[in-house]
Amino acid sequence: MRRNLALVSAFLLVAGDFPEAAIAQSAMPEARNTSELPPVRVTTPEKKKKNTSQQPKKSVTERDNNGPAPSALADKTPKDPASEGVADYVVTQSITGAKVPTSILDIPQSVAVVPKKIIEEQDPRSVTAAAQNVAGVSSAYPSYYPLDYMNSLYVRGFQVSATLRDGMWDPTPQGNSWLGNVQRIEVVKGPAGLLNGVYTGDIGGIINIVTKKPTEERAYTFEETVDSFGTRTVKVDINQPISQNWAMRVNLEEGVYENFPNRSEYEKRAGSVALQGKITPDDTVLLSYEKRWQEAQPYSGTPGYVSVGSGSTATLLRLPKQGLSFNFYDPRSYWSFESDTVRAEYTHAFNSNWTFRSAAQYTTTARSMVSITASPIYSGGAINYRESYSEIHMGPVEDIDTDNLINGKFALFGFNNDLTAGVRYTKDWFDMNMSAPTTSFSTYTFTDINNPAWYKPIVGLHRSIWGYSEMSQINGYVNELLSITSKLKLSAGFNYTDYSSWSQSGMSARSQSGSGVDGDGTAKRIGLIYEMIPGTALFADYATTFKPQGNNVTTDGTIQQFSPLQGDQYEIGVKTDIGRRAVVTAALYQLTLENQLQSDPDPTKATLGYEVESGKTRSRGVELDGTYNVLPGWNLLTSYAYTNAKIIDSESYLVGSVVPHVPEHSFKLWTTYEFDSGKLEGLTVGGGMRAVSSSTTNLVSQSSPNLVATLPGYAEFDLMASYKIDPKWKISLNLNNIFDHRYYESATSYTWLYPGAPFNAVLRLKTTF
Repeated sequence: MRRNLALVSAFLLVAGDFPEAAIAQSAMPEARNTSELPPVRVTTPEKKKKNTSQQPKKSVTERDNNGPAPSALADKTPKDPASEGVADYVVTQSITGAKVPTSILDIPQSVAVVPKKIIEEQDPRSVTAAAQNVAGVSSAYPSYYPLDYMNSLYVRGFQVSATLRDGMWDPTPQGNSWLGNVQRIEVVKGPAGLLNGVYTGDIGGIINIVTKKPTEERAYTFEETVDSFGTRTVKVDINQPISQNWAMRVNLEEGVYENFPNRSEYEKRAGSVALQGKITPDDTVLLSYEKRWQEAQPYSGTPGYVSVGSGSTATLLRLPKQGLSFNFYDPRSYWSFESDTVRAEYTHAFNSNWTFRSAAQYTTTARSMVSITASPIYSGGAINYRESYSEIHMGPVEDIDTDNLINGKFALFGFNNDLTAGVRYTKDWFDMNMSAPTTSFSTYTFTDINNPAWYKPIVGLHRSIWGYSEMSQINGYVNELLSITSKLKLSAGFNYTDYSSWSQSGMSARSQSGSGVDGDGTAKRIGLIYEMIPGTALFADYATTFKPQGNNVTTDGTIQQFSPLQGDQYEIGVKTDIGRRAVVTAALYQLTLENQLQSDPDPTKATLGYEVESGKTRSRGVELDGTYNVLPGWNLLTSYAYTNAKIIDSESYLVGSVVPHVPEHSFKLWTTYEFDSGKLEGLTVGGGMRAVSSSTTNLVSQSSPNLVATLPGYAEFDLMASYKIDPKWKISLNLNNIFDHRYYESATSYTWLYPGAPFNAVLRLKTTF
């Protein structure tokens, strides 16, 4: 369903037709027509403005906090992080690395922040797109994908299976994200088990999406967006003080996001309301509700390769090339997501040094999916396409997350201490049902990819699988920052988690079999921070994490149980915080993860679904993340990552096989300049580029070492400009992929490849009063 949206600005002219992609399997030529997609290689092993509406606003809970005067160089006075990253890119505080607002210099791990100002300037569609401003973040899915698969993001070469929203578990990572009420995105790199437990304690890192909170100033903002693909959205941001100590914030969005492939648009409706204030001078309450709804049509990508033969002699054969508009899904396919989240947070300040915080969150989500597509099969010297039908309904998925902590700053035996200790409990449970027609869609085949035989009759649709799943954890954690001298600090933390999970399924409600996993484990982090000169510190850390793995039920009825994933990180680096003019982190690291599940090397057992925990992956790399307020009005972001992630032990994959979806080199640059005087006052111009090296589509199997493809590297360039017509009105224009370069952004397998979006333009009109 599409709803007509009242436009408050003229529509952007739709860009002209783009030429079809041409794909060659031969080696990349020295020069090629830029309208063609590159060949895929098959391999074998600011200054503040007078307009006060643009200034950072204090939250309603910050106005009574009178800290010491800032120093001339490195002011690390605790402040509300929400006031940073608004007028410029520089954010000096993080709430993710230590559970409480902490100077990034005092966290012995790499921390990067995508601030509000960059999100507003780039206008990304997805968290996936925004997060790739950070060094070492990549994705198996493209940034424009109809579903924002945040659980397919990779940090430092490892998949991030869960994300946080305001520090709490976001149980809706599979597509239903929303940037309309996001203040900033924080990424803490390396093992995250210390403060988050097992289910959000991935080894590569943790991504925390921080939402907008009420501020003390009244502001009503309305924004409309159109683009050259046909997108039309309206966003509303209302901040309303209620009294001296209370304020409310409402964010709304409704729109239809169009895309360049056929039938890959999605409709989104989302809204949130937050009420924050003080019930006493020492007691603060935050109440919030958020609803997200999205319905999308799936996107297949463009054809890649089909396997020919079997075993060690199997090779890849190129599928017929298609244009950028190609989409290989039956038009009846759809994905639908809906979530509701209620959250309450209470904070009590015993005095200026000791604080207690209690947060609780309840979330319900529902997901429905009908997927009708076809897969290529090479047989008898020809390529056939065999259809498949899948229908899944999950929900309501219910989730409870609670976190209670105490933070204190005190002196003991002549040493200054900053101690955080807490207890967290999380539980997630849901029902699932799958439906299938009585006539198997696998009997439907066709040979012409340009004339697919969609709309086959769905006969005898019935519920074919019943299922139920639940998991829970309770964990206690403690993190201590000890000032040994005025320059040397020791950070040490420990986490103990008790966890359990249960899953059952069957062909009927009365005939279900299940299995569970329960256990406990620990995670820890120890680090040193040495401030060589004010604002510049060396750091080193060692951190561990673990994550339980579910049981595997084979087709012959065997229940396999496995040890948890175990991982650790060694990291050294340097951080700089120059008087809130720049925050830069450079780091070298090594991550190792073992006990990874892989197919049984015995072909007979592999056919039955047996797995072994023989996998071990290591990632070594160098990273640089920097945000700079170079001059008043001139802001700059740079990030670079060298990531060497590969298999170092396996019974199923080739040792040395590169982790897919992870380029060895990646670089991001974004900069803008705002004129604050003269004839150009109110004009902001800028742009950036993203460059990545080649990446692979999948791991290389020992049994079929030729079945892997390599996506070539690419560089993409973007421009933006905005103009403040007057203190209330602002118009913005983004030009993406300005050279209309054809490239592959990502791929989840060698069968389907995701091209980068062609040249497109985005026009926004915003008014604030």
